[in-house]
Amino acid sequence: MEIELTYQAPGELETEALAVVVFDKEKPFGPRTEKAPALRKFLQGVIEAGEVTGKPCETALFHRPEGLKARRLLVVGAGKSERFGPVELRRAAGAAARFLRSRSISEFA
Repeated sequence: MEIELTYQAPGELETEALAVVVFDKEKPFGPRTEKAPALRKFLQGVIEAGEVTGKPCETALFHRPEGLKARRLLVVGAGKSERFGPVELRRAAGAAARFLRSRSISEFA
């Protein structure tokens, strides 16, 4: 496994899949989405449509998301934002890795 740390805006990452964490309906977005208005708009649309609720480890995959350079967008639920910490991040990353591996996608950000 190769892990690389990058400070690019989420909308600028060119990757097979971009995994993003969303929280429950009270506060669904993290601070990184402010630097990616296309990502925030897309996420707002899928949350309003009820396709994503933010429940822990819930996943939804979208192909060719508009305004993003990533080929796919994987939305992973993380529960309540005030309870989010390293353990919840690890669980969300594991859920993303398992979901994408089952679809033979070996690279994601």
